[in-house]
Amino acid sequence: MKQEGTTESSLPAGHGDTVGQPSAKVGATTDEATQPPHHDGYTVSTSGSSANESVKVIGWEGDDDPENPKNFPFKRRWFITSVISLYGILSPMSSSMIAPCIPAISNDLHVTQPFQQNMMVSVFLLGYVIGPFLLGPLSEIYGRRPLLMLANFIFVVFTVGCARSTTFGELVAFRLLSGLGGSGPITIGGGILGDLWRAEERGRASALYALGPLLGPSIGPIIGGWIIQKGVSWRWIFYILIIVGASAGTAGAILLPETFAPVLIQRKIRRLRDEQSEAHGTEEKEQESHHATVLRSRYDRDETFRQLLFRSLVRPFILLFTQPIVMVITAYQAILLGTYYILIVSYVDVFRKTYNEDVGIASLNYLALALGSLMGRQGGTFIMDKLYRRLKARNNGEGTPEMRIILLSAACLSIPSGMIIFGWAVQYRVHWFVADLGAFFFTMGMVNVVFVVQTYTIDVYTLYAASALAASNSVRSMFAFGFPLFSTAMFDALGYGWGCTLLGLLALIVGGPGALVLYFFGPRLRARSTYATGE
Repeated sequence: MKQEGTTESSLPAGHGDTVGQPSAKVGATTDEATQPPHHDGYTVSTSGSSANESVKVIGWEGDDDPENPKNFPFKRRWFITSVISLYGILSPMSSSMIAPCIPAISNDLHVTQPFQQNMMVSVFLLGYVIGPFLLGPLSEIYGRRPLLMLANFIFVVFTVGCARSTTFGELVAFRLLSGLGGSGPITIGGGILGDLWRAEERGRASALYALGPLLGPSIGPIIGGWIIQKGVSWRWIFYILIIVGASAGTAGAILLPETFAPVLIQRKIRRLRDEQSEAHGTEEKEQESHHATVLRSRYDRDETFRQLLFRSLVRPFILLFTQPIVMVITAYQAILLGTYYILIVSYVDVFRKTYNEDVGIASLNYLALALGSLMGRQGGTFIMDKLYRRLKARNNGEGTPEMRIILLSAACLSIPSGMIIFGWAVQYRVHWFVADLGAFFFTMGMVNVVFVVQTYTIDVYTLYAASALAASNSVRSMFAFGFPLFSTAMFDALGYGWGCTLLGLLALIVGGPGALVLYFFGPRLRARSTYATGE
């Protein structure tokens, strides 16, 4: 039976939050790093397989070990969280920041095809498809810090390439590669929060970190819009990202420590081995030693690098193509995120042409998306937790993952309603506030859905949650890249009214029955699955 509460178990980013976290058994091949079977949090000794050898399992020296990142001073942990949150907002902002600048960029780079213009924005998200599958397993081997620094370096270097691009091909290629680096904080950041904060402490830290993925895509275009409004070159969008990214990278390289427990314990073992070698450095002491002591990390597991790659690269797609629950969740999220990025690339154009607003003023309408994201996350978290506790109490104190799905009933109505309101308000030039209100309802419902289904996924696929989330996030990022490519042609053919109605109905057709399937048939599907462990 899962414990109640959601905010601790569903860290933001959903892009790999559970990768590298402790798993249930030593030697188990799961989506989380291993924990010892006994004496959790302590250094323990066990006998070896022969009389001449003993094994000493090394872990933390008690629950208050100062080397454990969870025991870092409170202010230090908040400082690390703040730096990671800065990383976390930079990449989502970069994904959409150039949206208001498409006309200026197209004029300079001689881009005339609408799908190419939209591709300049959305191609960044292809990096989100590839990056987590590479950075996730590497972070389990080398730790959080070096992979975070590497990802930020890749992001900054190829953002320099974006700033200096002179052709469409160069800009698209550099945007893709900068997105690959930008996926690092999304993949690794949630895991760092898990390293630093205990479950009962993690709520506020997760809320701060969540602001980046929530607000970045809608705050970025506002900055980009005002850069263009003031007559500054569009290249300064990338220069600003370079300055902030390089500053964050420098601060991180100097001030951020490693927080990944398996890496820290391995460092401790190397230190102890050096001390052991010094103690047994002479022949006399070696002869006096009756047996050798083998030091082993409490996080050691019987997993080769090939198995690690299989777990990170192959298992997500096994889950995607064999698990009906993952299929339903992925299809719904993919349609929603694709629709969201259609709004991202279309928003300024809509308010400039329909409501005759300057680009700076038009970009302020992205605040409707930002407010919808905040309301969907904060309000949805409160309501879901309250409903879960109430339903659990009615069920004799036993909670089920399906108790979280009930909240989708409201979101499934909010999403198509919002798109229909937005589309027909634009079509008939109704006051701009009505169009923004429709976008607000859509975004609120979308964020609600993403949060609920990610929490549900973690409940259902406890040991394999990282693989399930990786599969879902990969597909939805592909849709976020692909949907904007046809949006201009769709709106030219159907108009905003019918175009947005089509998108809203598509979300309703997939999400409505999907939610019913999960609620009524979820227990049966879980019982038949060899991967589902949530009760």
